[in-house]
Amino acid sequence: MRTVAALALVATVVITGASGVGVATAGAATKPDPCKLLKVDEITAALDQPAGPGSNDLAPTVCQWSLFATADRGAGLANAFVERGRRAARDYATAREFNAGDRERVGGLGRKAFFTPSTGTVFVLEDGTTMFYVQANTYSPDKTRVTTGLRGALVELAKQAEARV
Repeated sequence: MRTVAALALVATVVITGASGVGVATAGAATKPDPCKLLKVDEITAALDQPAGPGSNDLAPTVCQWSLFATADRGAGLANAFVERGRRAARDYATAREFNAGDRERVGGLGRKAFFTPSTGTVFVLEDGTTMFYVQANTYSPDKTRVTTGLRGALVELAKQAEARV
């Protein structure tokens, strides 16, 4: 009888944990959803390349959209990341330091923002507790990385994301 009771308790814990009921659900509701920062049509328009639906299967704080190949573009990816809390300002500072030799200041976004050409990323410190980035990896059909016009497209996407942060 004790074995049955123990198995029932284990099953209840496993089912509760798998369903997300309880404390985990309350915490999950406050976490930002990076897939809500950008819309497929916005990505398609800004990058002039069709995008698929976003997915945060790789990590809950990162959303990834596939960019589909066209006659003049190879397949690529667009990404968005968002972080809230005490670590946001520190992580923005770390990204800034890490990209010290490869960053260009961007005005008109958040409290601070910069673009890194080598990674195709716009990092934004919205306030002391929120940071996000938008990134794109675009390629020509021969798989050479396309960077022309990328800064402007990513700044445009970052402005759209900023409205939803």
